[in-house]
Amino acid sequence: MFTDIYFTNLTPLPAGNTRIAFFQKTEDAARYGNSIFKVIEQCQHGWSHKVRVPWQLSFRLVKSCGSVGSLYPLKTVYRTANKKFLIFKDGVITVLQSYGNGKQIIDFEQLKGNSFSGVQVYRGAFLIAEMPFFPKTIRFQIDTQITIIENAGKSEQETIELASKQPFGAINLDLTGIRRIYLTINKKMNNQLSVKGVEKW
Repeated sequence: MFTDIYFTNLTPLPAGNTRIAFFQKTEDAARYGNSIFKVIEQCQHGWSHKVRVPWQLSFRLVKSCGSVGSLYPLKTVYRTANKKFLIFKDGVITVLQSYGNGKQIIDFEQLKGNSFSGVQVYRGAFLIAEMPFFPKTIRFQIDTQITIIENAGKSEQETIELASKQPFGAINLDLTGIRRIYLTINKKMNNQLSVKGVEKW
């Protein structure tokens, strides 16, 4: 499943001033950062863009040598799930998924061996979180909410720093059950980003 976000620029601002960033925070964003899905740059007056945000989560194990392993799918869960065992030549990892406070909770434990240094979590092809094992466990709390900000920074780092401050005009959207979202920047709305319509699955 996925949510399509349609953005239309209806403001006469110069193209270089219109920069929209789509990102997701994990619970520990201050320590591990924010993950940007997409940045729309220099969108001219009257132009539209579509951004597809997939719901499906998956993960990769980061090896101690720094390389990254294969992609493993995670289940879409809204209740406690069974523990999954991943058995490798150099060790055993368990994965336990559950749901609480509107977030997917994903627990990893390195039961045997020390060949893995951490885990990366993806939403579709987008890396949304990465944490090291400490000492043998990791807990991710992944939200179904994404944030969209306008007038993002000129570089990726500036955009991430701005995102962490939740600037005025940021829009937080929960993707659960939503098929399409229509956004616009309009002179009539003081050139602020606003939601013009939502369609559900």
